[in-house]
Amino acid sequence: MIEYSLKEIPIFMERKVKNNYITYLDFSSLKITKKIVELNNFGTLKIKDIEITPFIIDSSNHNTSMFLVRADGKSVLITGDFRNYDGNYKKNELEEALGIIGQVDYLFIEGKAFGKYGVEYSSRERNFR
Repeated sequence: MIEYSLKEIPIFMERKVKNNYITYLDFSSLKITKKIVELNNFGTLKIKDIEITPFIIDSSNHNTSMFLVRADGKSVLITGDFRNYDGNYKKNELEEALGIIGQVDYLFIEGKAFGKYGVEYSSRERNFR
C-alpha cells in the first residue's frame, strides 16, 4: 500500500516496524520515496485538531499498534489486527493501555480471538469487552 499512496503524504510507523521496512527495501527493488514519521508507544501525535496515540498490542505482526483518536470532544479506539491469546504475551502492555485509554465513544475492533472460548480475561479486559 505504501507504494500506492500519494508521495506528499507521510507514512507513520513504529520504530521497529520502520527498521523492518527499511531492511525489506534493502532486499527489494523499491526505494524510499516518502517521508517516514516515527511513532512512539503512548506518544501522542497531533495533526491539526486531531490527537492520535498509538498503543503497541498483541498481533500477528511485530509491534502492531492500536490507535486512540481524539477530536471534537470525542474518542475513537481503532484496534487494528488485535488478538488476545497466547498466554500472557504482552498482557502487561494491554493492561497499561486499557488503563490509559479508559472509556471511548466509539470502538472499531478487528480481533483474531477476542472472546475466544476458555480464555481468562482481567477485570479491565472484561470491562473493555
